[in-house]
Amino acid sequence: MRRKAFFIIFSLAFILASSFAANAAELPPANSKPLSAIIKIIEDKNTGTITEAEFDDGYWEVEINKNNVCQELFINPQTGNEIRRKDIHCDDDLPPAGSLPLSTIVRSVEAQKKGIIVEVEFDDGLWKFSLIQNSRKTKIYVTPQGNVKNTATSNL
Repeated sequence: MRRKAFFIIFSLAFILASSFAANAAELPPANSKPLSAIIKIIEDKNTGTITEAEFDDGYWEVEINKNNVCQELFINPQTGNEIRRKDIHCDDDLPPAGSLPLSTIVRSVEAQKKGIIVEVEFDDGLWKFSLIQNSRKTKIYVTPQGNVKNTATSNL
């Protein structure tokens, strides 16, 4: 009976720990370039329209679309250098013509100092930012012209 109780308690602890780890966002290293600088480097290379950037597994994973050919770039967060790229399926919305450059919009969100940006994606006509600060997650929704539409904060 004790062995069964121990197994149940151990299993519950493992499930809770796994759940916490899954909800904890990975942050770029402290010595990273700002995301706006990394996005600007990519924009200057004219590799395509950026539709998403997410920090994962130690790299910025940036999705680009050029003439409906989509790729995911893996970017070193400290240098802004491309490590590798791979072809991906195109399923992201594109910002409309005449939109502000994403680097400009990212810089304006960084200036709000509401946390560290861990993801930005264009969806349903808006740039959707996810930021982390002090165990809190903030979502900021920005139009392609740079106007903040909505902000929401929650615990991680």
